[in-house]
Formats: sequence, structure tokens, C-alpha cells
Amino acid sequence: MHTAGAQLLTQINADLKKLDDAIESIKKSKRAATAAAAKTNAAKAYKKAQQKWLTLNETRDKAVKAKNNHHLAQSQQHINDALVLSQQTKLAFNEARKNAVKNKLLIEIKADKSRLEALKERLNTAKDKAIAAGAATTAKALFQLATAEEIQAEQYRINAEQQLTQGRVGSAQQALKQAYKQYQSAKRSYEDALNTTKLTQQPMADEFDILQGKLHELSVAYEQKDMPTLQLLSQLSDKQLTLVKRIFDRYTEIDISIKNIRLRKGLATATLVIEQLVKNDGRIIIPADNWKTTALEVKKQADGWSKIQWLPQ
Repeated sequence: MHTAGAQLLTQINADLKKLDDAIESIKKSKRAATAAAAKTNAAKAYKKAQQKWLTLNETRDKAVKAKNNHHLAQSQQHINDALVLSQQTKLAFNEARKNAVKNKLLIEIKADKSRLEALKERLNTAKDKAIAAGAATTAKALFQLATAEEIQAEQYRINAEQQLTQGRVGSAQQALKQAYKQYQSAKRSYEDALNTTKLTQQPMADEFDILQGKLHELSVAYEQKDMPTLQLLSQLSDKQLTLVKRIFDRYTEIDISIKNIRLRKGLATATLVIEQLVKNDGRIIIPADNWKTTALEVKKQADGWSKIQWLPQ
């Protein structure tokens, strides 16, 4: 073989090695894009990348075939084409993965927005009841807190819409989660304001304020999955403790309310209600009646209120 031909063959072998390395690198991007696309409807970008992948491999095969047939110039041209294609293919798979991830987030955001609207309806119901009972005056501090929390929640929601308009889906989802938590807190504060108003004319009002604080801490600990605080504040049976642990493990968000607070001399009762739960995939779960509510009891002792007792269901 002439010297020029030998040099060209050496160059072809080196470029083929370079091409094969590029193809191996693309396989990692391809796997990531395939996994992401499988979870969404982002098929268009993935099909485009897949077509480039097929063309790339066909072009490489042509280069090898031409080399084996000693058509070295033709083989070199196919390799050059394939190297360009390899860059395009990797970019295409990376773009397909990004599109798939974005589509997945958009699906989650749609579910988050539905949950947020449902929560706002419950908040408005609690707010209307508090206003009707005169809580804005009687429980002024709590009512003002609830109003401030509601305003902050709405600001988070508006920010989420703005982020979504600008294509920042990750930031939009985070803002929606912040809005949900803030609406949840505002709803609970409106409920506390209502309960305070109902009992302001009853005896033991000071003790009720302390009691309500304990119940509020209990609901916050439950929603935040704070098991140490939950056990510090209350007494659960082994069966109830197992249920709570299972809920903490299986659900990302928990919406709790404390209702039907009743205060008599030396004894208080209330009902803990699991309004709804949210799974990892964003699905909303409404608990069945047999584990949705738990009766609570607190006894007045010489040094204050006892631990909150979870009564058998």
C-alpha cells in the first residue's frame, strides 16, 4: 500500500475510534432520555433524536464497509459525516430528556393547581364562618394572622403563575407548594379564630387559649411529620402510632384540622380530622371514614392541661 494510503488508513482507524467513543457517550444520554420520555407524552423530540441515532449508526456502518472494501476516501467522508451526526444526536437526546422532564413537571403542576383550588375553597368556607361569628373583632389577633397568611399565600400563587408564563416550571412548582402550605396555615388560623370566638363568653377562657395552643401545635406537628413533637404533646396507642407512621411514610403532604372543640370544667374534647393526603405522584387521597377522624381528650390537672389523649376509634 502506498504511503498516502497507509496514512489515510491510520487516520480512518483513529477517527473510527473517536466515533465509537462518541457513540458510547451518546448511549448514556439516550438512556436518560428514554427513561424520562417513558414517563411523559414527550414523544416528538425523542423520535427525532432516535432517528438521528439510527442515521448515525447507519453512517458508521457505511464507513466500516467502505474501509473493508478499501474505499478509503469514501470511508473517511462517512466518518466525518458520522462525527457531525454524533454531536447532533447527543444534543437531540439531551433536548428530548429536558422536554420530557419539563412535561412531567407540567403534569405535576396541573395536579398541584387542582389541589390548591380545592384548599382555597375550604379556606373560604372557614373564613366565612369566622366572619359570620364575629371573629374579626372577638379573635382579632388570630383573624389578622389568618388574613396575613392568606395574602402571602396568594402572592406565592401569583408568583407561580408568573414563573410558569416565563417557562420556569421548576420555580413555578416550588411556588405552588409554598402557596399550598401558606393557604393551609391560613385555613387553620381562621378555624382557630372561629373556635376562640365561640368560646370567649364561656368560663375558663384563659385555659381554653392554652388548650387551643396545644391542639394547634398538635396539628402542625402532624402536618410537618414531626413525630417527636407529636409524641411529646399527645398519647397514642400502639395501633394509632402505627397508623400515623404509615401515613408519614406514604404521603408527601397532610392536611389536618381540629374541630368540635368542647370545654367543660376539668375536661376538653375535640376531633382531629385528616382532610386529605397527597401521594408522591401528586394524587389526592381522601381518607375513609374509619381512619379519617380521631376523638381527642385533654384533662385539666393542677399544673395545667394533660397530654392530649387519642381515644380508640
